[in-house]
Amino acid sequence: MNFSDWDALINEDPDEAAKRAARTLDEDPENALALFIIATVYSRAERFGIAANIFTRITQIKPERAEPWNNLGMCYSGMGDNAKARALFKHAWSLAKTATFAANMGMAYHSDKDHANATKWCNRALELDPNCRSAKATLGMTHLAQGQWATGWKYNAASIGGKFRKNIQYLEEPMWEGHPGQTVVFWGEQGLGDEIMYASCIPDAQRECREVILECDKRLTNLYKRSFPGVHVYGTRGQQVEWPDKHKIDARLAVGQLPEFYRPHTSSCTGTPYLVADPAR
Repeated sequence: MNFSDWDALINEDPDEAAKRAARTLDEDPENALALFIIATVYSRAERFGIAANIFTRITQIKPERAEPWNNLGMCYSGMGDNAKARALFKHAWSLAKTATFAANMGMAYHSDKDHANATKWCNRALELDPNCRSAKATLGMTHLAQGQWATGWKYNAASIGGKFRKNIQYLEEPMWEGHPGQTVVFWGEQGLGDEIMYASCIPDAQRECREVILECDKRLTNLYKRSFPGVHVYGTRGQQVEWPDKHKIDARLAVGQLPEFYRPHTSSCTGTPYLVADPAR
């Protein structure tokens, strides 16, 4: 099996992938690929300390390969040691100039609030690969951290479908691009506080859309029904749902991406109250 086959197995059944790799190590204890598979399984499970030790061994066996150095850097990044992560990413970059390694450098600099270097390395990644999603996502966070809202929200869209921003397809609808007169589903995402904060844009969307459908955490259902009259509210976030069949859906969008259309400047954040408390309480 090549690594792409192993990668598919890791995604499907990480325990089986680790077991097969371990059997290989019983016969060949310094098999770099088998070690890499096991380290990858631990890393994706966020067992960064164990993974780091295994990736370190791989860098000793195959010091000329860039990937183990990069993945070792990802482990240290996961453990919060950004300085060590950057040193390892730089070493990987010295061995192979790839967009991924440059984007990882940008991420490590962003984590330490070094916006200038984060931007420099992410732009370098995009020069190598204009579609590098991780570079765009980090650029989004970097611009937002500096209050550069319009550019930040635009780049932030690249993080949809990543670890923290689930991409949901209800029927066969495309992503909403801000076109008025459509029936659009906005789904809640990230933490509960994020979901509530981004919902401040729902009244803006309501003024432009023919119909607005809002899928949210079940704990927010009654609050949203009170606060957004005329919006179809479903507290089914994270569940199997049948309600899409009741609507003719034209488009969909993560609620956290609404600021791209409605909060491009600081002046767009008016502070207008948008939540309605339960009057009985």
